[in-house]
Amino acid sequence: MKFNPIKEINENTHFNVTYDKIKKGCSIDSIQFHIVKKANWKNENYKRNDVQAKNQVNYAVAVANPFTMKLINASLLYAPDIANQDKILDLSESVYPNI
Repeated sequence: MKFNPIKEINENTHFNVTYDKIKKGCSIDSIQFHIVKKANWKNENYKRNDVQAKNQVNYAVAVANPFTMKLINASLLYAPDIANQDKILDLSESVYPNI
């Protein structure tokens, strides 16, 4: 199976990428890339989906943080709080110390 990064970029992003090989004599001296944003990209929400994926990872890390368990044991955090992704992310970013 041949890997074609230009084809992958063109199919899966909102860019069209091409390139020119610039030769000096018989050998390639440099490569010039041409990147153009597609006018009608099929997935306008790709950035939002990326942010959601990062938030899910950060949420999982925050729930696994030892400080979350300390708050639960001290009866300061309850199941509905843990189910609230925004609340847990805010706690992890604003309250928990960086370890």
